[in-house]
Amino acid sequence: MWRAALNTERRDRGVLPELRAAYFGHYPETNERYCTAGVDLDALAERVAGDDCGAD
Repeated sequence: MWRAALNTERRDRGVLPELRAAYFGHYPETNERYCTAGVDLDALAERVAGDDCGAD
């Protein structure tokens, strides 16, 4: 799970698939299929970056 979260974060920051795969020790196809979360983390990143951490 942590590997997928980190990999997805790097994907969302524009890191090339080949570089992400090399960092995590996989071929790009394997990395994308098994080690990338299929979710958009933008909303989470905005909350983490905010001062209130989601508190209302």
